[in-house]
Amino acid sequence: MTFAKFNYNGRWSDEMGLLIATNQTFPLPERAVEADEVQGLNEKVIRDLGYWRNVQIEFPCVLIRQQKRTVKEQVHEVANWLLDNPTSYKKLVTPDDGDFYRLAAVLNAIEFTEDMETIGRGSIIFDAKPYRYSRMGNKPITITEKGKAFINRFQPSQPIIKLYAAGTLDLYINSQKMHFEGLTGYIELDCFMLTAKNSAGGNLSNLVKSYPFFVIEKGDNVVTWGGTGTVTKVEIIPRWQSL
Repeated sequence: MTFAKFNYNGRWSDEMGLLIATNQTFPLPERAVEADEVQGLNEKVIRDLGYWRNVQIEFPCVLIRQQKRTVKEQVHEVANWLLDNPTSYKKLVTPDDGDFYRLAAVLNAIEFTEDMETIGRGSIIFDAKPYRYSRMGNKPITITEKGKAFINRFQPSQPIIKLYAAGTLDLYINSQKMHFEGLTGYIELDCFMLTAKNSAGGNLSNLVKSYPFFVIEKGDNVVTWGGTGTVTKVEIIPRWQSL
């Protein structure tokens, strides 16, 4: 039997003697749709609700007893680690997908069966967001000239954009536009959280005069700007994501 480790919330499972055994699941996300029967039609009408559902990732695990510790002590350590702040998603790196990570939480009860006081056996189920996130997607793309383009080879994503600029200007990504007034050096846009802040985390939403926030589309994305203000550079953390 082969074993593997995983990383969750910044910690490797083998630090606590926890390893994945065989039969790990590899789920694919389900599209949220509704299928309705309409009188007079021979087929159902399928309506796309516009999002993907979360996936369930199950790890059959063994817990190998460490020196001077009992399996019971290690089970409680594992539970405190996995169930810490269960209402928030945390990074999960699985052994089959090292170039990507998921955002997941453990919502189910955890139970291990002790075997000969040396090994615990059980399953851990993660409730994960549908997308996998590329590690490369956390590296910034720096734009210093109008009309520069970059390519998105993944699914559309909601980036973090750091705009170093002053004055009044329009920022464009392809046909998308956001208008700013009163900029003084730096503003950070989180297009997923829908926030605008300065380097200290202070709210700068009053400087944003038009919406919606940007989405990085599949394919080429051209960055440019206009207006009376000046731009030093634009840094885009793309948050590449894939199903």
